[in-house]
Amino acid sequence: MSNQAFPAKINPRKWAEKGSSWTGDLPLSHFTRLVESLQGSAGVVKVSMEFDVDEERIRFVRGDLHAQVEMTCQRCLESVKLAVESNFSLGIVWHDEAAANLPSHYDPLIVSDEFVEMLPVLEDELIISLPLVPLHEDCEVKTEYGEAVEEVLDERPASNPFDVLTQLKLKK
Repeated sequence: MSNQAFPAKINPRKWAEKGSSWTGDLPLSHFTRLVESLQGSAGVVKVSMEFDVDEERIRFVRGDLHAQVEMTCQRCLESVKLAVESNFSLGIVWHDEAAANLPSHYDPLIVSDEFVEMLPVLEDELIISLPLVPLHEDCEVKTEYGEAVEEVLDERPASNPFDVLTQLKLKK
């Protein structure tokens, strides 16, 4: 099923039994919750996922996601382009109890119905792969006058926090 249109809903158990896979590009704009954290929705997400059954008879989906996104640098508040990547391995289970019994190398994909929408699952993987604090590798924080903060701080005279105590002592 590779390079065909992305299926809206799939039966992951059947896909695993058949050993199906899907590879392709999805528009970033399809990931609406993800786009809320970004500066725009231009671009694509490269998706590769394969379904299978392991030696313990656990159905799973394993995949990779790659995207270039634009976020706001939290240091200089300018746009920063970042590569977001996610490698995931999800054990397909019916309920929470089965999820608790999965081996540690699987995260649970709880599918209580016959079909599941994979787009929200992929979106969740991308969201948790976003940096908590997006930053440029080398940017300077600017003051309201356009000077770098480091330059302004270097010009300040060093102050002693105990100067206030000295002045109180002298007033007696």
